[in-house]
Amino acid sequence: MADLNDVEKRIAELKAEVAPVLREIEALEHAAMVLTALDEKTRVFEPKPLSLDDLTIPQAAEMILEAYPKGLHYRQITEIALGSGFTGKRLSPDAPVSKVAESFRRMMGQQPSVFESLGDGIYRLVAIPEPVDVRFPFLK
Repeated sequence: MADLNDVEKRIAELKAEVAPVLREIEALEHAAMVLTALDEKTRVFEPKPLSLDDLTIPQAAEMILEAYPKGLHYRQITEIALGSGFTGKRLSPDAPVSKVAESFRRMMGQQPSVFESLGDGIYRLVAIPEPVDVRFPFLK
């Protein structure tokens, strides 16, 4: 039976073989999309401005943290949210930024299955592990 090192080595080899092909496929798919849009005289994509109004604090924080995998301080998350139109469902319009930031910190802290505290007020989204394929067709 193959040991863990053999399996990890084979995984690395397969990833190295497949990576250039996947990049080429993605590039060709993008080119096809652009060419189709040009033929049809349509836009390639509709730009969507980030708008966080009508979201809850956890929803807004999750949307922001998707762009920052290493995490952000809760005050930075709050500033980005407020700058992107976040109004909050229960926050008064004249609430000081410090109160809003404290609400973000408290709400993220109450959802450890979504937000991971890295200490010193820094949060990131909890990493969801990749599913493991337990089939090893390359092993004999």
